[in-house]
Parts: sequence; C-alpha cells; structure tokens
Amino acid sequence: MKKIFTLAATALCAMGINAQGYQYVLTDADEALTQELINTVAENAGGTSAEIVIPGSKGSIEVYGTSDSGEKTGVKIPNGISMTIKGQGEKPTLKFPKSFNLEGTHDFIRFENVNIEDAGCQYFINQSAEANVGELALTSIEINGMERSLIRTQGSNVIQINNIVVDNCILTNMSSANGYSVFYFGTADTKISKLDIKNSTFNGSQRSFIEASKAPVTNGVTISDCTFYNNVESGRYFMDANGQETNLTMTNVILGKTHATDDKAKGIRTAGAMTFTNCLRATDCIYASNNIAELPAEENLNSADIFQNPENGDFSLKIDSKIGDPRWYGSTGINNAVVEKAAADAPAYNLAGQKVNNSFKGIVVKNGKKVVVK
Repeated sequence: MKKIFTLAATALCAMGINAQGYQYVLTDADEALTQELINTVAENAGGTSAEIVIPGSKGSIEVYGTSDSGEKTGVKIPNGISMTIKGQGEKPTLKFPKSFNLEGTHDFIRFENVNIEDAGCQYFINQSAEANVGELALTSIEINGMERSLIRTQGSNVIQINNIVVDNCILTNMSSANGYSVFYFGTADTKISKLDIKNSTFNGSQRSFIEASKAPVTNGVTISDCTFYNNVESGRYFMDANGQETNLTMTNVILGKTHATDDKAKGIRTAGAMTFTNCLRATDCIYASNNIAELPAEENLNSADIFQNPENGDFSLKIDSKIGDPRWYGSTGINNAVVEKAAADAPAYNLAGQKVNNSFKGIVVKNGKKVVVK
C-alpha cells in the first residue's frame, strides 16, 4: 500500500499539481480508518495537507489507533499536517471507540459529510494534550447520541483553536449522560478565538449548550440560522461564560422548548455584549434565571405552534417566517423561492432529522416539505 501512495504523490508532483491537494480514497481493502493509515497518507502527501475520502458504500467504519498492548486508542493527525476527512455520496458513519485528538500544530482539521457515532468515546474531542489549530470545522455532520461533549478541553496544556465552525449539521441527544456541556472549554489555558455555529439543528442536550467560564472566546460566539429544541438541563445554561468578556451574536435563530422538566434551566451569563437579530423564542423555552431580557418569549407561541412535529424531530415550520435552520423552510408554502432554487436531488431526512437514502419508505422531509415515499 505504501508503494502505491508514493507513486501517486510522485505523479501529482510530476503533473505540476500542488502536493497539498493530495487525496486518498478508502478502498474495499481498508476495513478501518486507522492511525497507521492516517500516518501513511500524511507521509505521502508531500506537502502540508491531505484529504481522506470515505465512500458512502463503506457504510460504517471504525476510526482508531492501537496501543503497544493492542488496545484501541484515539487517532491524531501528524504534527504539521492539515487534513480533511470527508464522506463521498451517501454519508458514511465514522465510529469512534476513543476520542479524536487535536494534538500538534495544524492549519486546519475538517470533517465533512459524515455521520459520527459514539462507539465508546463519550466525547468526540476530549483534549488535554497541547494543540494549536487554525480551524476546526464540522460541515454537514450528523450525530445522534454523544454521551458527554462534542468538544471538551481539560488539563494544564495550552489548547488553542482560532476558529471552530459548525455548519449544516444535525446534532441529536447530545450530553446524554448529563456529563459535560456540548461545547465545554474547561481551562484557563484554552484559547478559542471564535465559535461560529450556523445552518444547524440541535435537538436535545442534557447539560449547558456552551460552557466557557475559564477563559474568554476572544472574538465571540456567533450563532446564525439555527434551530434549538429540548436543550438545557435543570440548573444549566444555554451559554455560561461567567465573568468572561465573551460576546454573543445570534441571528435568525429559534429557541424552542428547554429540556428541564422543572422549569429551572438558565439562559445566558457573560460579561460580554449580547446581540439578537430576527430571533424567535418559544413560550416553552423557560429560563428560571439569566432570562435573556433582550430576547423575550413570543406571546402565545410555543414549540408546537412553531414546528410541525418537534417531539419526533420534524422542525418544519408552521409559521409564516424564514427563520432557524434553512433545511426546515417551506412547510407552509411560503418559501417557494427557496424550494425552487434547491437541487432536484436535494437530500431527504426522516422525521428524526436524519438523512435517508432512496430506498427509505415512509414520510421524509425534502426541500423543506414532507413527502410520503411508498
């Protein structure tokens, strides 16, 4: 296998193609995405970045390293290399028995068009080793069930990420063990410049959504075109940046029902500025304290009035507005312009918000409309 990689890299250079565009597509012989395979791809890239493509035909594939004793470990990208790991066609599922490691220096680390499964990792990223990452991006990702955090930082080492981007994702049942917040920046040596969340749906989390009380997010948190439902547990916060000058900007966002059944969820605390533009808060989004006076609940409009079937993951809009995650536009026929622009082969989602293939039978949401597929 290594010889094939070397020849491919040599061929790229001979054709005058930038070696940073090196790409490896997993074959039928690749039974897992292992640390050994990642190292080989990085070694043969001949530059500073590489791309690993996982065909949808792979279905589910484990991502792991192996310790000297033969135990599965988390994987990391070799120092100095930037890497994109992405699915091709129908989303493959990456199963993580252990957390992904950001250790080292990387201009970017990107995951695109894949499902991510907690196969024992509990955290997608649980970072304690020193890391310096320019951009960490999750694009078109689906996760259903992550026992603790999406991203957690801990320990005494400096962990620096200039920009975290979450775009066009569906995250369901996060922090399912009420362990840590979805985004948990847990040390004074965590240096996050910006958290940018957009075009995404967050359906269920049993902790705070963002916890960043140890150090500021220096360039702020921006949340745009997102739908939230069943988030924030009793005594927890939508965003807790207590004592930190972390600015929060929310644009075109829907805050649906809170998760806490005792109405003791909390809103936002930060020493930074808060800006809300064209946002909607349902009456069942209840914050017992830090109640976001700048974003009061819409009078007589609860989650059931806003969404078609939120308890079953259908957030198609009932209301006459283009707001929240754009994938849910158009259910009332008011967004025909958006639908007309959508590709004829637009993805379809079941009522839990999960992408399905053409063989699926039943009710799907496509181009923002519910369709019965027989």
